[in-house]
Amino acid sequence: MSTTELAIKAEDLFALEHLTEVQQEMLETLLSRFSGGSNAGGPVGLDITDDTQSPLQLPVVKLRQRMTTDPSCPETAKIGDLYATSGDLLDNPLTVIPVAIWNSNIKWEEGGGKNIECSSPDGKWGAINIACADCPDKPWRDNTKQACDNVLNAVVLTENLGLYQVRFSGTSYTAGRTLVRFARTLPNLWCRTFAICSSSRKNNKGEYFVFETKATGEEPTADVQKVAEYVCRSLAAAREGFLMDWYKRVKSGGSMPEQTETTGGVTTIGTEVLSSSAADDDPDFGEM
Repeated sequence: MSTTELAIKAEDLFALEHLTEVQQEMLETLLSRFSGGSNAGGPVGLDITDDTQSPLQLPVVKLRQRMTTDPSCPETAKIGDLYATSGDLLDNPLTVIPVAIWNSNIKWEEGGGKNIECSSPDGKWGAINIACADCPDKPWRDNTKQACDNVLNAVVLTENLGLYQVRFSGTSYTAGRTLVRFARTLPNLWCRTFAICSSSRKNNKGEYFVFETKATGEEPTADVQKVAEYVCRSLAAAREGFLMDWYKRVKSGGSMPEQTETTGGVTTIGTEVLSSSAADDDPDFGEM
């Protein structure tokens, strides 16, 4: 897969004059967790092309369901727990600061397959070169669900410097909408914390769990807010560059960009994390 250098260059990583020494150390600690060392990676949003370096990697937050078979789910996780694809059991509720939120659409092959037939990284234009609003398979038409799915994607930071991706889709889509609704009332994304937790539901197949989001009304520490702002602005710049490249390729009749890339249960930060859902998502247990 071809890659594009996105956002801030590696040598500019700590050149922001507004970061204090403490904040720079916090940011370095954060990035080193995903790059295998302080010198191995690059800024958030940079797609690493140097084979001698390790890419930044972003764990995905998931729900432990009764039928979960995900090998990255920790053995100690109980049904309804939150866990990360890095193998970590997470707090439930998990207190987070959002640093990026975007909409996407994705259409899987019929019959429950894992191949992606079409996707849109912004919910506006599909990879098959058609406007989502004009597509017969768009997620909802006349209040009837179609073959394509809406996904609300979020990258979140915790106060202990954990960085994760959360994908709100299917029966958890409402939780993503709640997060967006609260976020719209704020002067910026990083000035308040939110709680992500699991919530029990039942259907004719039994009990399953969905994401739920709540506003805490609390502010992160000043240092964490500054680090969150840096990550947020880096991701925003990266996404802008990714979308420009994506639209250029699709509208020029180029091949459909690769949709996903996973490494050991973790999603690589770059074009994949800035575009659509990963192909290792669990099924929507509310529709089974």
